[in-house]
This record gives sequence, C-alpha cells and structure tokens, in this order.
Amino acid sequence: MAIGDSVGQWLENAGAVNNARDYRRLLDQMMMGWDVRTAGGSATEGTANGGVTRSGAMAVSQRASGGAGMAVDVAAGGCIVGGTESATQGDYFVYNDAVVTLTISAADPTNPRIDIVGVRVRDSEYSGAIDDTALVVVTGTAAAVPAEPTLPENFLTLARVDVPAADTSITNGQITDRRRRVAALGGITVCTSSTRPTVGLWEGLFIYETDTDRVLFYNGSGWSRIGDQGTPPGMVVASVLTSAPTDWALIYGQTITSAQTSYATLWNDLDTAFKSGSSFVTPDARGRTIVGKDNMGGSTASRVTNATSGITGTTMGAAGGNQAIATHTHTFNMYAGFQNAIAPGRSPDTNLSGNPSGTDTSNGPNITNASGHGNMQPSVVLNLMVKLQ
Repeated sequence: MAIGDSVGQWLENAGAVNNARDYRRLLDQMMMGWDVRTAGGSATEGTANGGVTRSGAMAVSQRASGGAGMAVDVAAGGCIVGGTESATQGDYFVYNDAVVTLTISAADPTNPRIDIVGVRVRDSEYSGAIDDTALVVVTGTAAAVPAEPTLPENFLTLARVDVPAADTSITNGQITDRRRRVAALGGITVCTSSTRPTVGLWEGLFIYETDTDRVLFYNGSGWSRIGDQGTPPGMVVASVLTSAPTDWALIYGQTITSAQTSYATLWNDLDTAFKSGSSFVTPDARGRTIVGKDNMGGSTASRVTNATSGITGTTMGAAGGNQAIATHTHTFNMYAGFQNAIAPGRSPDTNLSGNPSGTDTSNGPNITNASGHGNMQPSVVLNLMVKLQ
C-alpha cells in the first residue's frame, strides 16, 4: 500500500500495529539530508541523512588508557545514521553512552593503508538475519598508494585513520575527523570546508564551516556567502586590505590549483588565457595598471597596439610597458646661430658657418640616462584581488 497506518502511533488505543519503520521515516523527514537516497545504492560518505548531534559526540582519538598502541577511542554521544538499503528505509538514532576502544588491525610490513571508523547499523528487514548497531573499523587494503575501503550499508563515517607500513601505534596525527553535524530540516548544517555537502544539493541549503567561520548557502550552482550575491566570481577590485579575505585572492601571477572543481562557477566563464589544466593562473598585476581590452565589445579601437606600446591590446592577459622613457636620440633641424644654445658645449658645425639659413639634421642632444626618465602618471598603490566564488 502507498500510505501506511503511521497515524496510529499518535493515537491512544487506535488498534494499529506500530513498528519502528514509521519512527525511522518520521526521523528522516525531520532531518535535513542533502543527498538523494536510492534503493540498492552503495553506501558512501554523504549519501543519506546523518551526522553527530553535538560537537564532541563520537569524536575519534588515540587510545588514552594504557598508551596509544594499535587502537583508537570513540567518545560518547549520539548520532543519526541514514538507511541506504531502501528509498523508504528512514534514519536510525544511535547513542553511545561511554568511551569505546576499537582495535586497529596490525600494520602491513611493506605498504600503508587507510582505515575508516564509523557507526554501522544492520537491519534484517532489508538484508541478512542480524539486527544490531556497532562502532566498527573498516580496514583498508595496504598498497603503495592506498585507497579508502568500501563502506557497508547504513554507515556513518566518523574518522579516517592512516596506518603507515610497520606502524605499531596510532596517534592523533594519523586521525582525520570526518564527522558532520546533523541538523533539523531548515537548520544550518555544521561541517568543515573539506566535508561540506557535494551531491544532491538544493537551492537554499545553509552550512556553517568551523574551520573558516563562514556561513554559506547553495545558490543553485555554487556556494555563496551572505552579502556576496552582488559580487559574481571573476570580478577584480582594488582594496586597502593587507590580504585577501575568504573566497578572494590577490592577483600576482600565482597558480590556484584545482580551480575547475573548487571554483566551478568561476571556471565556467574564465577566459582560457588564465587556465592551465584544471588550475587558474591569475594575471600578474604587481606594479601594473589595468586597461580595457582593445576589441572589447567586438570592434577594435586601436588605442593599445603592439607596434606602439609593445602590448597586444586584443589579447586577454597581455602585459608590458615601462615606467620610464627609454634611452634614445633626438634629431633637430637648427640654425647655426642657435646651435650653441640648443647643444651647449658642442664644437661649431662648419657646415653651417656663415649660412644663417642652413640646417644640420645629422646630430642633436641625446638622452643618455641609463635608466631612462620618469614618465609615470599620478598614482596610488593598492592591492588588487579577484573574487573566486
């Protein structure tokens, strides 16, 4: 049937048979999940509602009692584990009331591996014959370049543990926190910049990143900060700030790696002159002014040309110019009577002697300053930065 008799669990003596499935579905509808759950889909991190309920809940750390060794501790606390074996499975509430120590398998003598610590729910209504909940370590496969192991169904990741070859003790430096905070529908999900939602997103989803102290919302195509809606990615602005704020970058010719995935909205419209593989190579604006592209809008204005300025004004990212006038020679047409005034210290030119109307076009005063002469417009120095997202 399409509609279950879930109303019975709210009515006294309704005569209905109430079961856990209805409660799981209720919990699922109240929680804010960011991914599409599909029946039979593989259980990967972030594929269903789920997360810990408090900031310190179920945190994973090196074993405290009896020395570190090949073990980790999981703190007390509650969490929500999303069911991944059915589209209508719902969510499970799991509570751990004390610190639990989990054993990490012996390290491989030659290669490193990656293990995952998490919460696993097994429900015989969907598979197998076992009904239980447990904190478990999913052991990875040792390899020269190890990969994370495949996770079981109905699983919430808590931490990643890197196990080097021949390791004998797990320390906090080998443990990466992978927990995310669960939130009620309409709330703000607490995460980090590396664990933010990535699939099944919807416009209006809010998150708070603890490592960047940012509140972001999903705008339908990417993440934006509140107040940044009027500044699209790719805009370059002058600033009196000493450094670039979050989601901005100073432009000094540096390469911003993985921009294609990290800043997808920017990348989609970024001129190819600034792309290198999947990286964004920023223009080098140090000590330079910005001029409009000479054929901006379609027609060429010929105001910035390579022949005159050394800059190809029709090419995005083209650069050149100099703050000084280069060393050069001027040729004059001058009357002999004025020669000494124009070129003091020069011997009289016999070609012009007694010929007031004669001219000398072969020589003239030189600008001989090795560094040229200043020719810079009145300016003020500020930082220039580009909006990334």
